[in-house]
Amino acid sequence: MGQKAPNAWGLHDTLCNVWEWFWDSYAPYARQPAVDPAGPEAGTGRVWRGGSFRDDARMLRVAGRAEYGPSYASNKVGLRVCRSLIGGAR
Repeated sequence: MGQKAPNAWGLHDTLCNVWEWFWDSYAPYARQPAVDPAGPEAGTGRVWRGGSFRDDARMLRVAGRAEYGPSYASNKVGLRVCRSLIGGAR
């Protein structure tokens, strides 16, 4: 943990052994290029990213996405707890 350089948001080791469950509701990407696209405010499914130990190599990247409802349970999904630093305090 923490042995690789952080990404643009300061997170280390963003690809792990499980899919990461995100707050964003799922929606197909727009056809235009976008930087850091966010999902809609409301929806029935949530975004999972990154792949897991049970997936093939094409899904083991941040761009790998899936959609599941909040009640779906699996041993291949996890949650990364993050918080914003107000005013840059540490």
